[in-house]
Amino acid sequence: MFKFAMKRIVLVAVVMLAGVSALAQEEIIDVNVWTGVDGVKYYVCPVMKGEGRVDEVKAFSIIGNKRYYHCCAPCQAPFRKDPDKWLKDFVMPGNLHDVDDQGRKRFHDPVNCREGIVKEKTLNLIYNGKRYFFASEKTLAEFEAAPVQYIEKAHE
Repeated sequence: MFKFAMKRIVLVAVVMLAGVSALAQEEIIDVNVWTGVDGVKYYVCPVMKGEGRVDEVKAFSIIGNKRYYHCCAPCQAPFRKDPDKWLKDFVMPGNLHDVDDQGRKRFHDPVNCREGIVKEKTLNLIYNGKRYFFASEKTLAEFEAAPVQYIEKAHE
């Protein structure tokens, strides 16, 4: 009886350790991050929509296996309380590729690959949770007609 109980305890311990090990190995994914051409990672805060460099961030939340960066520590509590509220209308940049030393965001038009600087009146469109910027009304219209074609082209 004692041997049977010990075998059962050992078996339960092995199963528990395997489960803990699997959880520990689950990779944390940075969700609200985009990478510039120079490899610098940038984030957009899902709460206040503030932006910055990941290497300068001091506040983030981990929900499941997803890490969300915040612009400030006070954004953590409301986000953790109800992440769905903040992610419902959250939009990430789709075609930004750099932020220059003056803080200007640069993009490549997904249709003609022309580079531009994001300004207040820069044409843009939200598609599948990402905001794409355009150099002209013509390229915006072409993108609207076949967005998948241009997104796939950009990732080649």
